[in-house]
Amino acid sequence: MSLSIPKGLVDVLEGSPGFDRTSFIEAHEAGLPNTSIRYNPQKINAFKGAIPAASERISWSPYGYYLQKRPSFTHDPLFHGGLYYVQEPGSQFLWEALRQTTDPNQSLRILDLCAAPGGKATLLASFFKNGLIVGNEIMKNRAAVLTENATKWGSGNIIVTNNDPTHFQRLKGFFDLIVIDAPCSGSGLFRKDQVAVDQWTPELVALCSKRQERILKDCLPALKENGLLIYSTCSYAPAEDEDIMDFLVGQAGLCTVQLTAISKGITEVKGKLKDYNGKLPVGYKFFPDKVRSEGFFISVFKKLSAELPGYHTGDAIPAIPAKEQAIMGDWVKPDLDLFFFKQGEEVLAMENKWIQDLAVLQKNLFLKKAGVKIGQIKGKNLVPAHDLAVSPWVHPRVPRQPLDRAQSLQYLKCQEPDIELDESTPGWHLATFEGIGLGWMKILQHRVNNYYPRNWRILKD
Repeated sequence: MSLSIPKGLVDVLEGSPGFDRTSFIEAHEAGLPNTSIRYNPQKINAFKGAIPAASERISWSPYGYYLQKRPSFTHDPLFHGGLYYVQEPGSQFLWEALRQTTDPNQSLRILDLCAAPGGKATLLASFFKNGLIVGNEIMKNRAAVLTENATKWGSGNIIVTNNDPTHFQRLKGFFDLIVIDAPCSGSGLFRKDQVAVDQWTPELVALCSKRQERILKDCLPALKENGLLIYSTCSYAPAEDEDIMDFLVGQAGLCTVQLTAISKGITEVKGKLKDYNGKLPVGYKFFPDKVRSEGFFISVFKKLSAELPGYHTGDAIPAIPAKEQAIMGDWVKPDLDLFFFKQGEEVLAMENKWIQDLAVLQKNLFLKKAGVKIGQIKGKNLVPAHDLAVSPWVHPRVPRQPLDRAQSLQYLKCQEPDIELDESTPGWHLATFEGIGLGWMKILQHRVNNYYPRNWRILKD
């Protein structure tokens, strides 16, 4: 039997709970990875199309579905409109971990430290509708991808930052919850990623394990007393999973949080060092021969003690003048409690309750995105921003221009969509596909001006 995975990995897993050498190898040789998506609860009620059959539901994710085959997401207008996010089934288990350990109705501050490309940040934004999500990415190019995906998701409670983990030590005790989906050796994605297979070595695992410890040390001061830490990887290696749990209870002094009623096939694994309460740390591992998911690991911890919170509060953010706020009333739903402010020439909006926290974050971090960009004011009118178009905040009075699939793809390629103009009202229209906003177009007498962001346009035919 020839291995499509490194023998060193198989050997190190021998004897581990849930590991079956023969079926594990067979699952990788079969080469049948999962394709799954997670729908956006803010947009699904506006969707006029069909969702997959209930039999394809992911049991631990209320908006998660398996797909029978992998479509061309690039050529699906609904993907660009943020109706769903393509995410591994195991990664969606974060929803179940949150459901068992937190109150989704509370106004919590949450940090997703290693957030790109955006799967967990968008999940957090959907779960904590009343929360503030800070999605951070240290790499500039990956932070741009995170910003794009957060924008398409449309939630107004996401702030994207581009900082090193050490920078969060400036925010002692600021966050109620920190999620760290840590950079890892990637063995859980071997069925999908040949590069990960080729690059895997025991030395890489050791390097990743030390980096994971360093990241945790850097960010834990930002977690408040009794705050939760959720740590996860897409690695099977004990050095990146069980050993890190021991580090968290042994050196970092956290206490383990055990989940209950775990779906069949998910394996419970334990560390070796007892926490403050005398319990061994507990984590949950996904093996593709046991559960319908690629490889994944997740664990939950509580921080029982911490220093008093301490950070620079920043300067008050000025609101835009009343006459400019009046213009916003024509574009944004009236029942939202929003604060409008400017960044350069752009008007942005966030919920009023988070403005002081935004000032704190602006003072201490480098921000790439905050809330929803509404647009630029030109005289007495607004040139609407793309962010507003793909958010659920667009006023119902704003004209919509429904497009079919062919017209939507023309639009997403930054071409002039082939639509009838005779009965169309001139001016700004929200281009939609099956009820989902795609972006802005301006209808003139004999043509349509396409305002889809050119750097996001579809390039492939």
